Amino acid sequence: MKALLDNFQYIESEIHPPLKHKDGLVNKTKNLSYDLKIDHLLIKGEVNLFPLFFNEKQLCLPSQRELNIDFKNIDLTRPLFNTIEINNLHTNEQFSLEQALLTYLIRTEHQSLKEYLKTDDVKCLINDLFLENDNIHNKVIKYKIGRNSPKEDNNNIKEFIKNKNILRLDGNQMLNSSSLKEILKEIDLSYVDYIEEPFQSIDEWNSFINDSDDFKDLSFAIDENFKSYKYKLDQIHNLKAIIIKPTRDLSISGLFKLHQDISKQNHSYQIILSSSFDNEMTLNTLVFIAQLFNNRHGLGTFKYMKEDFKKMKYERDTQKLIGYPLIENIIN
Repeated sequence: MKALLDNFQYIESEIHPPLKHKDGLVNKTKNLSYDLKIDHLLIKGEVNLFPLFFNEKQLCLPSQRELNIDFKNIDLTRPLFNTIEINNLHTNEQFSLEQALLTYLIRTEHQSLKEYLKTDDVKCLINDLFLENDNIHNKVIKYKIGRNSPKEDNNNIKEFIKNKNILRLDGNQMLNSSSLKEILKEIDLSYVDYIEEPFQSIDEWNSFINDSDDFKDLSFAIDENFKSYKYKLDQIHNLKAIIIKPTRDLSISGLFKLHQDISKQNHSYQIILSSSFDNEMTLNTLVFIAQLFNNRHGLGTFKYMKEDFKKMKYERDTQKLIGYPLIENIIN
């Protein structure tokens, strides 16, 4: 079967407030929008081009106009579901095509999906993403540490705990042992769900929790180093969560494969999906796929892009993100 790619357009979106980054402020993101015609269906597609993760000059898709698709041997755990052969696709492009293929398979009620997903169930629980001046009570929130002074982070954490919030702290590999100790000084660690990669090495983390009884029960989450450490998970002490940005790290087929693999194993860590300043269509797909992993996910970057979100809803009281059926990605 032939499929046609057409109507490529670059679309910019505002990020507000601007995202603080070590190289300055990021106030815009970009997507590549396109149409994919499969059989009689015209499906909308988009490629995330968030500038901190992706380079639009390296894209392969814009050079493609016609694809050969074979649905005879569909395997959701293989790249592009084992339906298309394309070389040198980047993960964000692969995610995009798989998103369109997933929409097609749902629309045609393909049997391969039924063992994995409820196709009308587009909702999941998330942690709130703390933005400056947010007033949050009795929630699970993500808070980035290391961007302020240790004293300021410490005071903020105490205030969060006073308001009965559970914390997921994100260190972005920006800390050392002494600064983390200062941030956690006099903190009730029962309110800390985990810390994402506070240091640049796993060895430093293992030493940190092993050298002090005060921190021996503190939990760790992998984020930036997922690809580096996915075959060394048993070396990480107190590993509680693996945080995956699907448009950057695994794509949709990779998530199906991960779900298949961990279903065969005994493990104590959670799989948490994380957004990459994705537009509404892509975030909606992440909410849909999140049902594979029954956890509270990190899909809060929509708070920076509220003006672009027209169809999805966020119930702040329950911290539930509610999407819409993927078949709405079909234009006609």
